[in-house]
Amino acid sequence: MPDERPRFCECCGRSLNNKRIKWLELNSKDGFWSDPDKVKVPDDESQGLFAFGSRCAVSKLRAQSQHLEREADRRFLWAKVTAECELGEKIG
Repeated sequence: MPDERPRFCECCGRSLNNKRIKWLELNSKDGFWSDPDKVKVPDDESQGLFAFGSRCAVSKLRAQSQHLEREADRRFLWAKVTAECELGEKIG
């Protein structure tokens, strides 16, 4: 991981304990954050690692996940409405 200089949370700006930093990686292609221990971002899409406090990291990933779920729901509903219009009848 990056060096031991003082770090500040990318989310709230608070000073971080270097031993408790949670690193998140930013994907420049889709703008999403990921835990580098769980998801490998391709090198040509990575903006690098950014320091977060543990609470802010969890909040950031949770909010992103909720956004993706809402977007998936919106796309599903749009596809359903489009199919109903094309068929001229209501679907389930």
